[in-house]
Amino acid sequence: MPRNRHEFQRENDLLMTSELYLQGKTQIEISNIIGVAQATISNDLKELRKRWLDKSVQKIDQRKAEELAKVDQLERKYWEAWQKSCDYVVKETLVNDKPVKVLIPRNQTTPLGDTKYLNGIQWCVNKRCQILGVDAPQKISVPDGSIEINVEFK
Repeated sequence: MPRNRHEFQRENDLLMTSELYLQGKTQIEISNIIGVAQATISNDLKELRKRWLDKSVQKIDQRKAEELAKVDQLERKYWEAWQKSCDYVVKETLVNDKPVKVLIPRNQTTPLGDTKYLNGIQWCVNKRCQILGVDAPQKISVPDGSIEINVEFK
């Protein structure tokens, strides 16, 4: 049953081992189907688990980077909208026959800027902290101080 495998054959066996393993086959069953020793299947499964873990970590980091880029873009849009909502026109008017410059908001409904944009900016900052995991868990203790637990709020 044991046979020497070239790199191409090993990769082919790894693919088949992966499929059979994920279907619930035992190492003995896989070794009988592929035609290699059970110890070889055990080693191949170690390699597969390592590859799966490496790939999942890379994908998580990639997804975090993509989501952070989206949050960054959204925050820029909120800042632009905030600046526009704070837009004023300078007009000169006479007060007691003296020229005075007066700031008149372009948008009469929210003369000091629309706070919904600031709320959006705050949401972006909070989301970024959540994605990066910089929010420290909070400690909660029972009144007598006998138990303390760390709690993460999402």
